[in-house]
Amino acid sequence: MALAIGGCDARRDVVAAESLTAAQQSVVFGAVRRALRDPESARFGPLNAAALAGGDVAVCGSVNARNGFGGYTGPMPFAGRFLRGEFALIDIASDRQSAIAMLGVCQAAGVPVLATD
Repeated sequence: MALAIGGCDARRDVVAAESLTAAQQSVVFGAVRRALRDPESARFGPLNAAALAGGDVAVCGSVNARNGFGGYTGPMPFAGRFLRGEFALIDIASDRQSAIAMLGVCQAAGVPVLATD
């Protein structure tokens, strides 16, 4: 995962924290919703982003959505990247262990780490 979001040496590639436009946020939310079992139940936390060398933007956020049993999972981090203007969702954590790994990926990519509670 770290290679997908940040490249070989993500810290060296980080240019600065980035603010996403409303249109970019909408694209991210849509991509995450499409990956969920119950897209209409999605409740998003804040998005954080970092501009990378070459113009790409790493994005991390959290989403709380219903699982197959109808209950909410609790906030789970996700990561993605705008590559040449197109957003690619990398993954959404599905349990505590993958959430910890995802937060590590975000931190390694230079994106501020999000609270998941």
